[in-house]
Amino acid sequence: MTGFYPRKMIKISKIILGCLAVWGAIVILCLGFFLFIRHQFKWTYIEESRISSPDNKYDAVVCGGDAGPMTEYRYSLFIVPKGKPIVPKEIVIDSRFLKPHDVEWTGNKEVLVKHSCDKILYYAPIWSYPKYSKIKDTIKIRLKIEY
Repeated sequence: MTGFYPRKMIKISKIILGCLAVWGAIVILCLGFFLFIRHQFKWTYIEESRISSPDNKYDAVVCGGDAGPMTEYRYSLFIVPKGKPIVPKEIVIDSRFLKPHDVEWTGNKEVLVKHSCDKILYYAPIWSYPKYSKIKDTIKIRLKIEY
């Protein structure tokens, strides 16, 4: 009778270990799948409007875009040197409700963004050239929420 008890425990522990292994494999596969999907779909932007600064050195560019059918359509504001293409990683404002007519230059180095609601996904109050650039201009981005 004493030999039966350890065998039963060994059987139960093998079943438990087997279940844990299956669940572990499922979790690893799901994480791998979601990480793969996340890196598969890159954001694509369509330029909606381009507004030049008063001194014609910079453009405020409003773009709309998404990362495929499973993502929402968003509007993003980029500041770029006059006539240059946008750099997708240098978003100034990201929102679902930003419209081209909401953006205006109030000075050579200041942009005013009038926004219709407070649902803003990303906001950087100051834009400047990347660190490796010799140009050290900075542009202030002011945000005005209008309900």
